Amino acid sequence: MKVLFINRMDSFPVDNCKYLFLEMLHSYGSKFELFYAVSDWFYSKIDPNFVGSVLPYSKVNKILEDVDILIIDSWLDRNLTVDGNRVLQLWHGIGVKNLKKVSLNFYNPRFTKYLLVTSEEVLYLFENFQYEKLLVSGYPRNLALIKSKPEYMWECDLRAIERIENFSGKKVFLAPTFRRDGPILRVYNVSFFERLNRFACKYNLLFVIKLHAVNAFDFNMLRSLEKNFSNLAFYDPSRDIYPALAYADFLITDYSSILFDFFWLEKEFLLYLPDFEDLLAKEELVTSGVVSEIWNWAPIVKSEVHLFKYLKSWLKGGSLVDLTKVRVLRDKVFKNQYNCTNKILSVLT
Repeated sequence: MKVLFINRMDSFPVDNCKYLFLEMLHSYGSKFELFYAVSDWFYSKIDPNFVGSVLPYSKVNKILEDVDILIIDSWLDRNLTVDGNRVLQLWHGIGVKNLKKVSLNFYNPRFTKYLLVTSEEVLYLFENFQYEKLLVSGYPRNLALIKSKPEYMWECDLRAIERIENFSGKKVFLAPTFRRDGPILRVYNVSFFERLNRFACKYNLLFVIKLHAVNAFDFNMLRSLEKNFSNLAFYDPSRDIYPALAYADFLITDYSSILFDFFWLEKEFLLYLPDFEDLLAKEELVTSGVVSEIWNWAPIVKSEVHLFKYLKSWLKGGSLVDLTKVRVLRDKVFKNQYNCTNKILSVLT
């Protein structure tokens, strides 16, 4: 059986596609002929010795006719010729981002379409998605938070991970999600990073900063400034951060789906949302159903002053989050997490 994975076009191998591919390759490789497509630019940079069967996106159409299962976690290019294939849409996150703002289309009603959702309780988030059959299972990418495997390091930011491993103090990860527009994009600037570094030096912290690939204004410039930011590590936004996330002692995020995945580590976090009211007004946030429970108890921080205040409280031993509530919500949102690979394959094959 031939299976083709199509990675997001803005990154190296990441998200659920990467982890399902690796699980199938290492545990079920003899049963499948696997192909993994990345954009031509990333293909030119990828490690050719780590995993076989990787191909540039420009060659996808040449093999589609013979593919039995097509697996994606983002949009399917309308220019692809995929008649007759079974398509699995993994998607890439459960969170409080309003997916009704997302226009997702498989473009061909003749597909047998499977949509992966992590539990029946979050199905309402996908009301505007087109699909024929549901597949209820945990996310393959969360396996990197539950267990460690050498293959999971495929195309991660090894330079940043080395800095993380060699730092003796606590590690705070800062990982905001994609923004279309708004003043929040001006928050993450060099002046902010200077103040963040001073705070980190004072309290012996390492801030690991992973901006969204789309909003990382000039990553090469930021990394070049690391020599001036002794306690900041800028993680390549085009590379998978999940194996590195296991090193985190604390997470600062906003309404990114990384938050719900972070629940598997059962560690403290806060939501840094200076534009919270603006997001509500624009209906960018989910305010109903199971995932909205988080607004009742998660710490929401709207200013830089309060951000540092909350971090100081955590450093002094204060608890910002009731981890019992974290576990309860996690178990509502994710079903069949530990055996997600078997669950997915049992439906597809």
